This record gives sequence, structure tokens and C-alpha cells, in this order.
Amino acid sequence: LTQSDGQEQRRALWSQPLLVAQLGEKRVTQSELDTLIAFHNETKGSFKGFRLRDWSDYKAVNQAIGTGDGSVQSWQMVKTYTISSATVTRPITKPILSGCTVAVDGTPVNPWPGGTPTGGAGWSLDTTAGILYTQVTGAITATFEFDVPVRFEQDKIDFTFDARGLFTLAQLTCTEIRDEPALYPDLD
Repeated sequence: LTQSDGQEQRRALWSQPLLVAQLGEKRVTQSELDTLIAFHNETKGSFKGFRLRDWSDYKAVNQAIGTGDGSVQSWQMVKTYTISSATVTRPITKPILSGCTVAVDGTPVNPWPGGTPTGGAGWSLDTTAGILYTQVTGAITATFEFDVPVRFEQDKIDFTFDARGLFTLAQLTCTEIRDEPALYPDLD
């Protein structure tokens, strides 16, 4: 809120900012346009969300998750950002299972066979909510990749015909969906 004397008052309404990705403004082939139109129809424009890989921020390396006590526990996957002395923790709700590694006190731990707790040290990952299930004792870290839940901003796709089989796709925006974490990590 800007006051008449130019001073501002601000209030944080969200704990985390939203990703907005600009797609389009590029030349595409007939096949690429057909695929995009089919996908846009499947999501019913802005109605249904989907997973998007943000290639500028898609990986967490040796991320501290929690401290296990030997019982079956659940942890919200997170990524911590640090700049100077400030840290911010972002809940990750769409992790990727392939390539995910979990370690306890620096020693890798194998996942449970079939993703089901079988007793003994192990882990499984819910990739739709970002929950890590463990049965370990010690400091848990994980290295993993993740997607961002997004939706199309527009219910239409604009393009121009350039030549036979070539089109220029107008700007198409994807906006992050505020996906509520199943478990609440300590957010800064």
C-alpha cells in the first residue's frame, strides 16, 4: 500500500512466492502445435494442473530432511535456500523418485522393496504429496529432483500461420499452483 507521502506498507500474504513460466513466442511445427493443443484440451485450459520441470531450479543436493528415531516416520520433502545469513525453506510436493537417494548420517540407505515398510532401515517416497517415509535413526538427508505443480494461465492458445507446417506460438503462461504440503515443515 503506497501512502500519499510515498511511504509504503507491505504485508506478506504467502510464505513462498509463485513461479510464473512464460512459454511460447517461438516457432513450432505442425506436430508440436498438435501436441500442445491436445495437451491444452486435456487440461481443459486453466482447469487442471500438471507437473512442470523448472530447469532453473529442479534439484536438491544433500538436503537436510530431519532426524529419525528408528520408528516409521514421515517427512515433508523440502529445499532450503540460503543467501547471506538468511534461509528459506520451500516445501516440495512433486519430487521425482528416479535418482532420489536418501542417506542417514552420510551413509546411503536403500528404499524399501515395493515402497512398502518392511521393517529395518529403509525409505519410500510419495511423489504426489512429497512425503518421505523412513525407519532410520540419525540425521536424514536426500538428493532428489522435483517438478512444480502448475496450470495454464489462459484458456486459449494463440498462434499465427507462418508457412505450411510452421506456426508462431504466442506467449503462453503457466502459473504455479499453491499446493498445500501434507506435513508442515518449519518454514522461515
